[in-house]
Amino acid sequence: MTYDVFFLEGDDGQPVGLATVSRDISERKRVEEALRESEERFASFMRHLPGFAWIKDTDGRYVFLNETIEKSLQIPREKMLGATDRDIFDARSAAQFQTNDAEALASEGGITAVETPMQIDGKQHQLLVNKFPIKDAKGARTGVGGVAIDVTERVEAQTKLQEALDSLRLADRSKDEFL
Repeated sequence: MTYDVFFLEGDDGQPVGLATVSRDISERKRVEEALRESEERFASFMRHLPGFAWIKDTDGRYVFLNETIEKSLQIPREKMLGATDRDIFDARSAAQFQTNDAEALASEGGITAVETPMQIDGKQHQLLVNKFPIKDAKGARTGVGGVAIDVTERVEAQTKLQEALDSLRLADRSKDEFL
């Protein structure tokens, strides 16, 4: 309960009494607590997500990113929030991200793509990316969200396996020709 107290004045401006108004704010407190718990669950989920997760506004500025991005890029979160891809990545990577962001923002259900940014280790990475429009309660598009998994090691392993298989086939054919 909250109480508001008002002084009542007579025609001469002198106090003649007090009035109080009480309001039950227990529902508001319950809603605020539920929102706080929801935000804590979301933050915990994002901390433990092994992939990258982010939200950008319609101008392409980062408004949310998870710790995995910060650790991978070795750029402090404070430096990335409010920045655009052009502020953070090389021109080719930034252009690729922006093109896919625009496509995702224009779509109803989002897009899946493979993006190939150059990362701090000097290596071109391959990211399996899902991007989707973020909408407000009225359905207006307010930004683009995304999640990505770095599949670079998997692609490299598949390439080496294919090369080994091709080499075995070539050796097998050479053996048959020799005999």
